[in-house]
Parts: sequence; structure tokens; C-alpha cells
Amino acid sequence: MDIIPTKFALNGVTNDALNFYVLDGWSRPMSPATEDRTAKVLGRAGNIWIDSNLSARSFSIPGYFITESPGDIDGCARNLAALLVDARGRPRTLKLIFVDEPALYYTVRYNAEIGLVRYNDQMRGTFAIPLIADDPYAYAVDETVTTEAGITASGHTWSFDSATKISTPAKICITNDGASAVNGITITLEYQEDV
Repeated sequence: MDIIPTKFALNGVTNDALNFYVLDGWSRPMSPATEDRTAKVLGRAGNIWIDSNLSARSFSIPGYFITESPGDIDGCARNLAALLVDARGRPRTLKLIFVDEPALYYTVRYNAEIGLVRYNDQMRGTFAIPLIADDPYAYAVDETVTTEAGITASGHTWSFDSATKISTPAKICITNDGASAVNGITITLEYQEDV
């Protein structure tokens, strides 16, 4: 049997564990499409652009199952289906990590249908795994940055800088280790954009 190189993992299950060989040369979306809001003005050519947001990011990972015998393809297909959908047939939310970007993940779900093309030897089945990331951003695998600051008096300012290029939702957890109640906390988030 051919050696299957690891290219991605879904919830920690690698493509080689699924006997899925990823075809070389497939393209991964560098950025998602945009959802543009425009207005048409009577008597004016074209549109007036108002605003845009990023749309969902779609992935279609082409490849094929590599098996030792013709009957093994059905087992591989069932294993992949069990990973993609739950017992009720609903698409699972999965973490997609690519081997060439191991520090980042996308939250994806199965989207569309998979058509399995069988070849004459019945030992290879070609198809593409359709996935969609409704949230188009990649997130760090190590999501938690813990910084401790001892605040002992009122009027104290504490700042945290992130080295990322894209602003992402911040999660701030404040723990009171003291005996007195903490009152009047104000949290201000400021984002600076590089132009």
C-alpha cells in the first residue's frame, strides 16, 4: 500500500489515519470571498460601494482512499462519515489544522455532498471533502495567553499587546484573590490598525 503523507487533521484525526491521500496541487483559499453592500443610483453607471464583510471560507480537499482490498473503501467512507456527522446525521463542528500551519486552526463543518468515484480495481475511490468555515478566521491552537498583574490600588492601568495582524475577540478573565470586594472595574479595548 502507498505511503500517505499527513496534510491535515480534523479534530485530531489525520488524513492518513482515514486512508485519505490528498492530491498534490490543490488550492486552499488564501482569503474568503467578500459580501459587498452597494447601491445603485439612477442615471449613474455602476454601483456605489457602501461596505463589505468577509464571507464564509470554503475548503474542498481533493483526494482518494487507498485501501488493500475493494471492500475496504466502504469502511473508509463510513469512518470519514462518522467523523463529519453525528449520530443524528447533523454536521459536526470540527477543528481543521493543516500540517504546514500547525499553530492555526479553522472551525469547520461538512457542507454539500460527497460523490465517491470508484475505479476498476475498486481499491481507490476519488472524491473531495467539502468543508465550510462560517467564521472565516484562523485561530491560534494555543488560544490562552495568561498574564498576571497584581493590582493593589485604584486607578491602576494594565495593558496587554497582541502581535497578531487581525483583531480578534478578546476574552478577559479577572480573578479576585483578595478578601475585599472589587468594585468599579472598567475595561477598555483599543485596536490599532496598520494602514
